[in-house]
Amino acid sequence: VNDQILTTASQYRRTPGHLVIASNNVQTILSKWMVIAQWPVDVFALQEVRANAGDQFSLASEISKLGWNIEWGEPVAFKKVKGQNQVTCNGGVCVGLREPQQWLPTPKDDLYHELKETQRRVEAAFNTIVQEEPGQAREAQVIISSIWGHPGASKGGNIRNINDNFLSKVFLRAMGFGDIPYIMCADFNDGFQESNLLKSVLAKKHQ
Repeated sequence: VNDQILTTASQYRRTPGHLVIASNNVQTILSKWMVIAQWPVDVFALQEVRANAGDQFSLASEISKLGWNIEWGEPVAFKKVKGQNQVTCNGGVCVGLREPQQWLPTPKDDLYHELKETQRRVEAAFNTIVQEEPGQAREAQVIISSIWGHPGASKGGNIRNINDNFLSKVFLRAMGFGDIPYIMCADFNDGFQESNLLKSVLAKKHQ
């Protein structure tokens, strides 16, 4: 499924006046970054990139050569596997912004740092042209985040409670920006019909 989505994304078309965003759980960026860097989109948001600190450093340099600025979440750690070399743990997120646009910092409060340490969220801002009325365009700041929920949350039980607690903080952080457009790209690892939290968020959206 992921390889199919990676291929499908290459069929997108950038259109003047429109912001094109692609989001995907790539299940490791290490073998797929060349394909991702060729996507004809303005922004990408990835989950489960499985990149440790060294991977992040080297990939940021390579991807920048292809015209992208990348913002990483916290690097994932190594885990030891008996009888094998160290392998990188699951998880990790990132967002990419096509040059010449540059990422802008967002305010860093206690909630920002708490969420950053989870390795499940990254957030960054950029300026883009917003057309509110025909012929009326202005530059405005937009914030985008990439979210990766706790695996297994869809099965319910305590892991869903843990995931809902994490996601409630994610939504609280987003709400704190008021009228600034906040785009959340996520693999919540749970469904909007199964999770009471996600169901309530969706219900508020339609109120």
